[in-house]
Amino acid sequence: MSKEGKGEVKAAIITGVCALLVGILGTFFATSAINNNQVLTVFFNGTEVRVSPDENQAMIDDLREENNSLKAEKESFSQKAEEEYSKGFEAGKLSISLPAEPHTESAEIAASANGVYLFSDAITQVDSKRWAVGAGQVADPLGNTHDTKYYAHAREDYFYGWDTGWAEYNINQKYTQLSGTVVSHVDIATGAEAVLTIFADGATIYTSPSITRTTYPFELDKKIPEGTKILKIEVSGGPLLLLDFTLS
Repeated sequence: MSKEGKGEVKAAIITGVCALLVGILGTFFATSAINNNQVLTVFFNGTEVRVSPDENQAMIDDLREENNSLKAEKESFSQKAEEEYSKGFEAGKLSISLPAEPHTESAEIAASANGVYLFSDAITQVDSKRWAVGAGQVADPLGNTHDTKYYAHAREDYFYGWDTGWAEYNINQKYTQLSGTVVSHVDIATGAEAVLTIFADGATIYTSPSITRTTYPFELDKKIPEGTKILKIEVSGGPLLLLDFTLS
């Protein structure tokens, strides 16, 4: 090949390489321009989608609105379920008649002949979980009815069924004796064994034997250590009724 021919081939190669470089750079700058214009790549239902920031924000807002709607539906359902539970409770599932305005009596009325009712307004309830207090007549699984001034019971959770229930009371170092009646609950399951435990400032001072559907009501009379501030009443294994617990 002549010297002139070789020069032409060399020039053609250089021209081709330059064109390739221009194409690559053009693609790079085009990509940069797209990125500079803030075009976003997102995955929606497994599919890659290129959207603008405004479109992306609109998608986020739609998802947030849908999530808030689902949360509102869940809260509404939970409220309705709790209302249905309350209606069933008040309708006499436990054969209980409640006063029109419970727990409004003065400390003087709340005092019994032997002391002060633990479940009355005279004693401050500090904290509780799955715990309910009432007044009136209650029934046990043996068919007996009991007239009470105040009673308490650990209740079932509407969704999850039975679990341990408890309440803490501030007795403010004023009392050294606790008495009352323990009764098996009409809702206790066959085969269930409930246990009543009492704590004084975190220390266990009483644990009952296992209580079943066939356990007869029994009286509790327990000494509370002097200086006790917080008295905790706990029911586990199944529901119980605690009738007219009195501090002295």
